[in-house]
Amino acid sequence: MKPSGITQARGHRGDYVLALTVFILLAFGLIMMYNINPALSQNLGGPGGGTNYFRSQLLNIAVGIIAALTASSIYFARWRRYAGFLLVVAVLMIMALAVPGLHFTANGATRWLRLGPFSFQPAELLKLGLVVYLAAWFEAKRKEELTSLSGGVVPFGIMIAIASVIVVVFQRDLGSMLVLAMAALGMYFVAGIR
Repeated sequence: MKPSGITQARGHRGDYVLALTVFILLAFGLIMMYNINPALSQNLGGPGGGTNYFRSQLLNIAVGIIAALTASSIYFARWRRYAGFLLVVAVLMIMALAVPGLHFTANGATRWLRLGPFSFQPAELLKLGLVVYLAAWFEAKRKEELTSLSGGVVPFGIMIAIASVIVVVFQRDLGSMLVLAMAALGMYFVAGIR
């Protein structure tokens, strides 16, 4: 028998329809990349015998699947506990784009951080950090607070404005900023704002 006041956490149930949809899209993207790869390699003058872009895409997908499986195995209460820390780390990494030697420019844009042999766009980490932080923030607030101007709308607007300005100023990436803003607005509507 369980002592009173202690609740048992239920196991995580995956969304298999979403997972199948993602895998179909990944397979379709790989097929398309394999078909256009020889022409793309020839036009861009890349080495690798016409399959280097396909292999790079395959490696990125493998890393993404491993990261997704790892993230889904972490209990959601831990994500909530580290939401603020994750958001701060993401913002600091975007601001690190202003540090000479840490960033590199490709195709006229300075959007990538280079850490040893790896490079990545900090805006991708900010997308994850902002979604996790907003989920924890929405959960902590009552519905009355979320729909009030001073308790919900204004703080939410300030958070999204700061995140958008950081992405646009430091990464010069309007597309990532729009994705962040749309994801945040979608979460706000799901949380209960009219």
